[in-house]
Amino acid sequence: MNLLMVIIASANIVGAVIDAKSKMPVSNAYVWAKPEAAAPVTASTDLDGMFYLEVPAAKIQLKISKLGYEQFDTSLVVSEGQKLEIRILLQPKPLILPAMKVVATRAELGEPIPVSRFNPAEIARIYTHEDPPEILDRMPGVFGYSDEGLGIGGTYVNVRGFSANRVSVLINGVPVNDPESQDVYWVDYPDILSDAGEVQVQRGVGNSVYGTSAFGGLINILTKDFSKDANVSAYVGYGSFNTRKVSASFSTGRIFDNWAFYGRFSRITTDGWREQSWVKKWSYFFGGEYFTQNSVTRVHFWGGPEKLHLSYWGITKEQFEENPRCNPLEYKNEIDNFYQPHYELIHSHQISDALSGTFTLFYVPGEGYVEQFREDQKLTDYLLPIIIDTTVDSAGNTVID
Repeated sequence: MNLLMVIIASANIVGAVIDAKSKMPVSNAYVWAKPEAAAPVTASTDLDGMFYLEVPAAKIQLKISKLGYEQFDTSLVVSEGQKLEIRILLQPKPLILPAMKVVATRAELGEPIPVSRFNPAEIARIYTHEDPPEILDRMPGVFGYSDEGLGIGGTYVNVRGFSANRVSVLINGVPVNDPESQDVYWVDYPDILSDAGEVQVQRGVGNSVYGTSAFGGLINILTKDFSKDANVSAYVGYGSFNTRKVSASFSTGRIFDNWAFYGRFSRITTDGWREQSWVKKWSYFFGGEYFTQNSVTRVHFWGGPEKLHLSYWGITKEQFEENPRCNPLEYKNEIDNFYQPHYELIHSHQISDALSGTFTLFYVPGEGYVEQFREDQKLTDYLLPIIIDTTVDSAGNTVID
């Protein structure tokens, strides 16, 4: 019987992995060593950042990696019986988390939910100046329309026949349905699609987590991630019925290692297709982002004042045949004037490789008015009390003014 014995000359590598900034040991780092003409050898660092490898005497390709750090790569040559001691500094690398992806309100591919979505490229291709309902109208099962005929101002959306007060609408996970009526006043969110990274519509009854209005469906708008590169852009557009849009935006990209800022300012006006259905809107969106190794914090300020002439009344067939652009609301100051700013604080934290959490704090005040005029109408028609001013004369008699 012949016995073949192969003896491979070996060496030992003892290493310490240190955080380059804090000078503290890095535990649970993955160590991969590949000798020439041999299989890789792996290990992980202990609580003191130490690792131990027994490798063949040869040229060694060494890689060390851990989430939140830049990967370390080098080549070593070890000889037979050598004990090589090395000290490795890992450079921290901020972990950029998808802070704006509110997964609790988004349907993912493969889920049994009828859903349609627009990605950033599609939004950039189809959107210019309209309110969201005019863009959502392109999705199956969604019907969008407007009072003035051009998709700006008084706009509305139905999902599978359900009106907006039966459809839950979220922007960055923040509900925008009116707390009292559950209606959505899209005119108060001017040019929001300029900042949108994704628009999603879920059709049909939604989960109770979306709120009581999610009976007909869910509309979810997520603003886009801040650009990693600095840029400045401007947009000028002009269309029918004196419709105009002027917009400018900027992005700082990643600055000071952990910061990024973005801003946009817009002005949209139109005379409207219908008579006396003009719209004037300002819009702004400003945001800042601070990120660390395991977390991302964002602050948003957005909104814009709007002023428009009301045009929500319908017309008869005879009026349409005589003048299809007729607006029965002829009073000059029949206007809606409102401003609803939004303040948002969104914080995401990576608790572990498999667990993360997002915290959102928001504040949405509002101020404005609607002015209307009605001829030959009684206060009682509006369920208002009749107010009579009275005075008492010197003789003690009540006098009605």
